Amino acid sequence: MRGGAAERRVTDLLRSAVFSESAVVARVELLIESMMQPEPPAAATSAAQGEGCVTGSDGLGNGTAPAERDDRRHKDAESKLVHLAAEVLGGVVGRSNAKRGTLKLVRAFRCELLNRQLVYVLLDELIAFVFPEAQHGS
Repeated sequence: MRGGAAERRVTDLLRSAVFSESAVVARVELLIESMMQPEPPAAATSAAQGEGCVTGSDGLGNGTAPAERDDRRHKDAESKLVHLAAEVLGGVVGRSNAKRGTLKLVRAFRCELLNRQLVYVLLDELIAFVFPEAQHGS
């Protein structure tokens, strides 16, 4: 009986706090605001030239202190994630394969244009799932 009561309380909490209409509206507004921010002129020029993905350590800025600090944080996080993945997945796929796969994944997610496209596709799928009548060709 206690398990059912706990499950019911968690479900009620999720419905009231996470999936309430006001919470969903706030998250959608935040998503729209973050996606519709105007790009700075330098970013727009580099994106137009096909240079939107960060491929090396020099892609985060022009040598200013905040860019160097961000670059250092990214490298620290990347290093920690690679070591963690090597420990967790090392027994399954081997340590070197786990490290290489993690590095590929981290570098793929450092590409702002790909991240934006991924969010658009996921949002499109979410809308199609929630509102099936809105699909084209129905």
